[in-house]
Amino acid sequence: MSRNILTIITISFFMINCTFFTNYGRDYKRSHNEYVNQNYDKAIDFCINSLKRNPNYKKSKIMYEKTVPLAINFYHSNIDKYLKDTDKQKQLIESYESLFNLIAKLEKASISKSYKKYLRPDYNQDYERALVGLANYHYNKGIDLMSYEDKDSYKAAYNEFILSSYYKDNFKNSKVYLEECRKNSIFHITIMDFDNNSKKKYDVLGNSISNKLIAELQSIPSFTEIVDIVDRKNMNIIIEQLKISESGLIEDSQIQLGEIKDIDHIIRGEINKIIINEPKHTSDRVPYNNSNGSFGGYKTHHKIEAYVLIDVYLEIIDVETSEIINSKTFREENNYVDNWTTGLPNTNSVSNFLVDVALTAILNKGNKKDRNQISSDEMLNKATNKINEKIKNHIRLFYK
Repeated sequence: MSRNILTIITISFFMINCTFFTNYGRDYKRSHNEYVNQNYDKAIDFCINSLKRNPNYKKSKIMYEKTVPLAINFYHSNIDKYLKDTDKQKQLIESYESLFNLIAKLEKASISKSYKKYLRPDYNQDYERALVGLANYHYNKGIDLMSYEDKDSYKAAYNEFILSSYYKDNFKNSKVYLEECRKNSIFHITIMDFDNNSKKKYDVLGNSISNKLIAELQSIPSFTEIVDIVDRKNMNIIIEQLKISESGLIEDSQIQLGEIKDIDHIIRGEINKIIINEPKHTSDRVPYNNSNGSFGGYKTHHKIEAYVLIDVYLEIIDVETSEIINSKTFREENNYVDNWTTGLPNTNSVSNFLVDVALTAILNKGNKKDRNQISSDEMLNKATNKINEKIKNHIRLFYK
């Protein structure tokens, strides 16, 4: 008898708690946890999920009805607090928008209309007043910044007019000022051919680096929105007269900086070092034994090594002041090592030796069909590409 009673109690306990093994039961549990932590919006989300799975689940219904007024009152409290503080208009807007999102969520869920009795008669008047106030704040800030008439200020003003238009579309005809700020905040730059102070063999490398840099930067929309790259060919006559060095931009004082029309910055560079160790094949012939310990012949350890280093100096010059406003040296190294072993087991040492000698002779002639080895030009090209990537990222960050 006692065993039957125990069985009945166990089954009853399991049936009471089995809801926690269902999706809607687990959602209710999550809702309860969020409610305890006063995260009312999240608690409502889990209630809605639970009731979607089981519309008749009583616990979730009770939790929903208990949590909704708390969530609405939370936003009302914040709105009332921020309405009294003119410095908290952004937080006021955010509180209104969070409340509106909650109302939309409750309407879509269609669980109950009881939430309506907790809403206020009208939010629009105060909300619109807050929107206009915040739009006007950013608009006036943008107008003030424009008065400084420098690129950084125009850029900051542009962002203020964007915010003003976000709160009230085209507030006080902000689009006109947006366009004016955009034009005046654009940096006009030219990228000159990089000078090569290293090996004469690679004279064209400076031109290659600058051309690739221009092509890649011009293909980035976010960069071309704020930077205009002026064709350097239009500046050759002037630049030929300018001697750029660490101490300044102009050597001939009769040349006026105003001659470089509409250019804010000149970007130039120097290839100061190129080190190239051509691929070199070395070998080491050693004896080896068979598995039974007897002399098995000779094997040869081969190695091909090559090394490339390139050093590039970059500087950005402000044309108006002649100052170097940014400079950096970039270095890239490329190491190549290839190891392998040759040897002919179970053959006499003389024939093995002759084969190794022949293979070594082929390799030293650079016959790539017999052994795939990289050339120094390929290695330099890889290193230059990495240098280009570093310089590109540096310039993008500078003008960001």
